[in-house]
Amino acid sequence: MSANTNAQIRWKFLSQSLRARKRCSNPADATACQISARNFCGFDLLRKTKETINGDEWMKIAVPHRGSVQSRPNSLALPEVNGHSGCQTDDSPPEKQLYLKCSPAMTTSDIFGFDNTGNICIWPAEEILAFYCLLHWEEFSGARICELGGGMTCLAANMVAATSETSHVILTDGNAKCVQNCEEIVKRNKSLGLYSAENICVRCLRWDALEDYQDLMHSVDLVIAADCIFVEKFHQALVRCIYDLLNDKGYALLFSPRRGTALQSFIQAASSEFIVQVMEKYDDMVSDRHRLYCNTNNTYIPDLHYPLLIKLHKTTASP
Repeated sequence: MSANTNAQIRWKFLSQSLRARKRCSNPADATACQISARNFCGFDLLRKTKETINGDEWMKIAVPHRGSVQSRPNSLALPEVNGHSGCQTDDSPPEKQLYLKCSPAMTTSDIFGFDNTGNICIWPAEEILAFYCLLHWEEFSGARICELGGGMTCLAANMVAATSETSHVILTDGNAKCVQNCEEIVKRNKSLGLYSAENICVRCLRWDALEDYQDLMHSVDLVIAADCIFVEKFHQALVRCIYDLLNDKGYALLFSPRRGTALQSFIQAASSEFIVQVMEKYDDMVSDRHRLYCNTNNTYIPDLHYPLLIKLHKTTASP
């Protein structure tokens, strides 16, 4: 596919998003629909409610008490899906309500300077990454964690900050409007005492701009990212950025669907710097919902919607 065709598809998708369209009705728009992957509404793994605060729309995410996560990893505060429920019982400890500011209407001025297609909404991979971080909160204790390409909410990094006693949580995106929105999210959650992490910060970080992260070089224990690899021209920059951020014992957790050849292309790029492990089955509840949607949801396309877990560990040899 030519660069011009990619650009046309990207602009078509952004135009549809700006007009708040739910679906593509014209067969000629099918490719743009597949790139956006928004006909499928997600895995519904986290209980969400909305609240209007000072005229702005916020989403509240129920964060179960860590004791309930540890003792009942498959019985979190989950919505019911086709009769399959994972709701907490009445004797569960009280939940936190993590606040995320919903994305305001985007304008064309927001998309210049950096790829922005992932910033319009929370993707299924970001939801699953946040869910995975919720289940595995103990792994992050004392660690320095950075989320790359977190979009308008950095949901996964916020989940880590709310549930784990990490030393640092760094929320990043390459778009200034996303960074501003995440700063408002962090400010509100901090003011309400919703974070367990010691230090939380938000910053603009473009993968191909060393000046954006030079002060973080080789200082991060864990890099997390979701659905950041579907534009293949960014693969080398992303691999280099992850490598530069991680310390020698650090590792990365990425969640991404296959998206045609995109995932395999990223794995090939990453293999030059990392030991790469790919897992299709990483959580029983996610696997159950994957099978359920395959049989009951005609908008669910695994190639676009089911994220695989990619773990990256540095090789012992220098790059």
